[in-house]
Amino acid sequence: MPKMNGFELFQRIKDKEHEYGGTSIGIDKPRVCFITAYDEYRSKFKEIFPTAEEVKCFLKKPIPMPDLLKRIKLQLGLL
Repeated sequence: MPKMNGFELFQRIKDKEHEYGGTSIGIDKPRVCFITAYDEYRSKFKEIFPTAEEVKCFLKKPIPMPDLLKRIKLQLGLL
């Protein structure tokens, strides 16, 4: 993403969620999974967003496609 990083994207998602009232208008709460090569991704994320406990999906690159699909299915409750 050349114009923003994942942390900025997450903040925009959260802002939109608050702007539209979360699930009160019938929209499911977005699920976020961070995929990064950055070694300190988890600690940096928690430093920037200390109240974002709902993000439990952090994956380190490279990740094999079968593993990625499994994590997505787990996040969606399909497994």
